[in-house]
Amino acid sequence: MCNQDIQAPAASFIEMEVVHWLRQQLGFQVPSEYITVTEIGGVMTAGGCLSNTVGMMAARESLFPGSGMTGLPVVASQIKRAVGHHILACIAYAGDSRSMRIDNLHDVGKVLRKHKVWFHVDACHGSQLAFSRTHRHRIRGIEEADSVTIDPHKVLWIPYMCSFVLFKDPKSLASVSTNSDLILKTQWSLGQITPCIGSKAFDALKLWSTIKYFGRSGIESLIDARLALTEKFQNEIDRHAEVILLNVTDINACMFIFMPQSLHQKQISGKDVEKLNECNLFIKTAILESGDALVHGFNLKRVSHPLLPEDELIYVLRTINGNPLTTAGHLKEILDTVVELGNQFYSKGSS
Repeated sequence: MCNQDIQAPAASFIEMEVVHWLRQQLGFQVPSEYITVTEIGGVMTAGGCLSNTVGMMAARESLFPGSGMTGLPVVASQIKRAVGHHILACIAYAGDSRSMRIDNLHDVGKVLRKHKVWFHVDACHGSQLAFSRTHRHRIRGIEEADSVTIDPHKVLWIPYMCSFVLFKDPKSLASVSTNSDLILKTQWSLGQITPCIGSKAFDALKLWSTIKYFGRSGIESLIDARLALTEKFQNEIDRHAEVILLNVTDINACMFIFMPQSLHQKQISGKDVEKLNECNLFIKTAILESGDALVHGFNLKRVSHPLLPEDELIYVLRTINGNPLTTAGHLKEILDTVVELGNQFYSKGSS
């Protein structure tokens, strides 16, 4: 993919075609034809962290032109004073990695444009909404971002790895292009616009094949079905008195805990929270070991719910509805299992 004249030219052109299509879905302006690779406005990377890093490299270059090659124009001891009145960038979430909530991209972007601050959106999860006419309004304003990170391997049924960083202005990516003598300066050499990446596999083929197989309408139908199923799951949680829904997601994740009704009528203590956390960890471990389903579990430092203290660490459970073969019946089985295991844990503790 470094020299399209002698090495797999189709691989380079397919990656460029995928970038073109993705930028179009986000609402960025795309040309009808390209002259050089620097006009593409996006690149495939090794994952969301690297995509975000490339976005921040472009933000730094925008604020301090040339800093990628020469560093910031001050010595280390003076950096704080020199850049103290500058904001490098503002990063907004289109689906944070815990609760899948989306920041108000439209209003955030409006403020940032007024103050000429680089606007980066981490849309590794939320980018899926760009393919849905029904739900796209939830990411309104993403088309005004200077850079956007998306992870098709998280939301479009693509095997790892498949991540992209896309730019509103293709010149932003060109500004952090490599000057290495090892990279050929041919017309379509992707190596010129892939900082931190050398040789890479033909990974764009995975997403290109998905696009060709499903088409936009097929992808849209799967995304809409996924979000409809998530809403059904949230409603099912509300019908279980001993399962507490902790978020109303903007995308496809449900965060919840098992909490026996005996704790609903009292102000729970630190000891109660400790046992509650042990219970939900037990539930997650038992479901995982059964192999019947995958339920995530993690600690949250602050949980906003009237039944829970805000200053205690809470171990929460979470599902992400992504498999198109998952049904409402499967999710009901998961909740029934959660309740069964939770009651089993507390019955053992009281015996």
